[in-house]
Amino acid sequence: MLDTKNFEKTLYQDTKKAFKNIIQKFGNDLYVMGFYHTGSYSLLPMFNTLSGLKKVFEEEYSNDVSSFYLAKWNPEDYPTLEDYSEYFDETTLECQKLENSIDLFQSDIEAMDNWHQWLTTMEKVLIQLDAEGIFSNCIEREKITLAILAL
Repeated sequence: MLDTKNFEKTLYQDTKKAFKNIIQKFGNDLYVMGFYHTGSYSLLPMFNTLSGLKKVFEEEYSNDVSSFYLAKWNPEDYPTLEDYSEYFDETTLECQKLENSIDLFQSDIEAMDNWHQWLTTMEKVLIQLDAEGIFSNCIEREKITLAILAL
């Protein structure tokens, strides 16, 4: 099993800082916030706005109703997430430490256990921040979906 204590602590600190800035900048225009997991042991803060969704839906999907959910949940259509990766510099270092601790010859069961730990840690951070009210500070909490998008 992975030791995710330092990862969780660092992710919490970085996420709190990043999300406060994102909320301050975009406010009630936000409809989703969370993490974008790229498949390796790395992740980015993830969010989108209603105005961004409207623009992408009109321009990229020609207002095709059958494509609405694709436009709404496709992270490729979100604001450039890499622009917000600077907030996760410390988290990235912790991700690398976790990746380096993994046995290259682990079993499928061990790999699934590691994946579960990884997702559980991200979920715990979002739940903790939500309990602290970060997603209801100056915005309407019931309009924000917390999500972990993983490839």
